[in-house]
Amino acid sequence: MQEKTLDFHFQHDVIFLNRKYTDRWKMITQQEIVAKLFRDGLKLPPVVLQFASWAPAEGGDRPSGIATATWRGKTLEFVVEVKAQVSPKVLQVVMDQAQRLASRWGKPPMIVVPYLSDENLQKLEEADLSGLDLSGNGVLCIPGKLLILRTGQPNLFRQSDIVKNAYAGDTSMVARALLLRPAFGAVTDLVDFIQDRQGEITFSTVSKALKKLEEDVVIRRQSNAISLIQPDRLLGRLLLAYKPPREAERLQGRCGIPLATAMNGLVRAAKQTNAKIAMTGEASADRYAVLAREPILQVYINQPPSFLLAQAGLRMEATPRFPDIELIETTDKRVFFDVREKNGIPYSSPVQTWLELAGGDKRLREVAEQLREALLRGREVGA
Repeated sequence: MQEKTLDFHFQHDVIFLNRKYTDRWKMITQQEIVAKLFRDGLKLPPVVLQFASWAPAEGGDRPSGIATATWRGKTLEFVVEVKAQVSPKVLQVVMDQAQRLASRWGKPPMIVVPYLSDENLQKLEEADLSGLDLSGNGVLCIPGKLLILRTGQPNLFRQSDIVKNAYAGDTSMVARALLLRPAFGAVTDLVDFIQDRQGEITFSTVSKALKKLEEDVVIRRQSNAISLIQPDRLLGRLLLAYKPPREAERLQGRCGIPLATAMNGLVRAAKQTNAKIAMTGEASADRYAVLAREPILQVYINQPPSFLLAQAGLRMEATPRFPDIELIETTDKRVFFDVREKNGIPYSSPVQTWLELAGGDKRLREVAEQLREALLRGREVGA
């Protein structure tokens, strides 16, 4: 924590404050925010802010209100815009609106929302624009005179996202598909692309995920067309939201036969029983990059391991010591999406492979970086 003396006039100081809140809030409307600000004000230590002159915006001509910041008897007024929700796309609109109002009213601009992420606070600071949230974060900025930055408080206002998380779980197949093919003529084309690659998803889920991705300024939609515009951001959010596949059972052991023979037997058994099967991402790494690894067959299946082994006519000694085969039963749809078959072997998608490797040790992360660069170039990896 760094703390300096603050002066509203000709001294440019920075204060970083972090503190954990224990309060818990529910979703909040714009009217409730306005009422709370008018009644309670806000604090961004050492500054106290009071809000007044509240009036509904009329055609964008009036601000939501005026905030008076007070510290040691000094005061400074801001013209304020309030929003109940903020996505990257909405944030930019609100920032532009606040700056236009500030020019008209002759006061520095400020926005107030339920929650500001570190990324959004940085955008506000870079734009010389003040912003506060109701969760305890904020930035007060007057170029050349004042800068107070407060970060690290959790989001106390959980917005009802269009989907719970467009970058996690089965819904992430939409984001993954856009990394594999960055442009689609229509939503139906994207749905068909996912389903053609063994992805089980509905038109409704795809539409909701796309709306969230558009709000996050990850994609652009013009008429019916869909285009990926920030693949780097999309990769980052996929990685941040990624959790390993849900496991029903994991069986390790030794097969005692060539691994290629064992895999071929498992693939035949899967086809005969309509089971799904795919090499894990880590086991698929050498399909897309150079990686020396221990000779172990790691496989995702959606059937009990013992059942598939029996169907394949394979015997395995179950042991965690020096295993050469590992079967992971899962119903997680992500691992069976975009499986790439080569010489009869079903390898994980390059996106699934990258996500698994990126969470591994240094050696695996180095291979993951190769895959990441290929995905960012927008070409069909491993085609």
